[in-house]
Amino acid sequence: MINYRICSRYYYPGELTNKMSEQNLEEIIRFMSSAKQPGAVYGMKGSLGSYLLASAVKRGAPTIVKIELDSDSAAVSARDIRFFLGLNETSESTIDTRICHYPSTLTQPYSFAAFESEVWINRAAALYSLADGIKPRALTISLDSLLRRMVPRKSFGSTLLNLRVGQELEREYILEALTDAGFRRGPLVEDVGDFSVRGYIIDLFSPLYFNPIRIEQSGDTVESIRFFDPVSQRSKDSVQEIIISPVHTFIIQESTVEKGLERFVAACEHHGVEKRVRQGLMDDLRLRTRFPGAENYLSYFFETLEPLTSYFPPDATLILPDTESMSRVLEETWEEIEQGYKNALESGLPAPHPHDLYLSADELMQQLNRFR
Repeated sequence: MINYRICSRYYYPGELTNKMSEQNLEEIIRFMSSAKQPGAVYGMKGSLGSYLLASAVKRGAPTIVKIELDSDSAAVSARDIRFFLGLNETSESTIDTRICHYPSTLTQPYSFAAFESEVWINRAAALYSLADGIKPRALTISLDSLLRRMVPRKSFGSTLLNLRVGQELEREYILEALTDAGFRRGPLVEDVGDFSVRGYIIDLFSPLYFNPIRIEQSGDTVESIRFFDPVSQRSKDSVQEIIISPVHTFIIQESTVEKGLERFVAACEHHGVEKRVRQGLMDDLRLRTRFPGAENYLSYFFETLEPLTSYFPPDATLILPDTESMSRVLEETWEEIEQGYKNALESGLPAPHPHDLYLSADELMQQLNRFR
């Protein structure tokens, strides 16, 4: 059954399937495109939801969030929506104010085994669109991604920096902003998240652009901003303004490092973590170094983390799977979370408690119900 709400009432168009009537389709499209209050449509399967979403977007609908049961379905939905809107299958830029896809992690909960650079890049771009108030026309995301608690939206937004040609800004301020945003300093910029400094030239590779950026200053004045080829290092097109955003969701600002390390040390002592392991992790965390699984320690550096739904526009409309399927997926995901936590502790790592990093199924449903 597909249900949706207008204002405070629920409407039941009947036992609707992909063979719904034109009148049914029009009614739901009109609801999504004109609702002035948060709302939800749920129970649709396949590409039907993507078609309805795209139709509502064409009519100027506020942000619509399409939640899928798994990561593959969320990625397919983003492609379907772009197809129905007549757009390219993939975005021409990571800053896409129309259709955003928030990718799922490819690793198990509490994994410390691998970097997920591409996932980090695309998540950072999606969060930028949400945190900076751009309000993408549509966002696709999987249910398991919504369980993960996030850096508070205010903290994420505080790491954003706009740079313009002619702007007066101390070089040290720019370098500190890059470090706070998770960039890594090195001799050469080759990958997203790298930055280098040569005199008054700052090179950086932001997750918001497909090419790295070269900033030239004269004193404290930004003289020019250009893209450049990461292979040849030769300058390309010039621009008047760029945006610096976090490289990934593991954001530790300098002001919170020491307090976070105190909590981290207390956790190490509580779990009996070996001194060698503790010291190595502390060194990386103090330097805010990216390493596999670093985001699992994020809760030590914030009083509280926020649900990802706090990034959603308050007038967003949600398209959700049926409640029975959602309950099943949430139960399975929480089994993986609890097993991952157990494995991390058995490996001698000071993993935070699952409820510090993840929403319970009930907490997530409470968040989603705010949009119903």
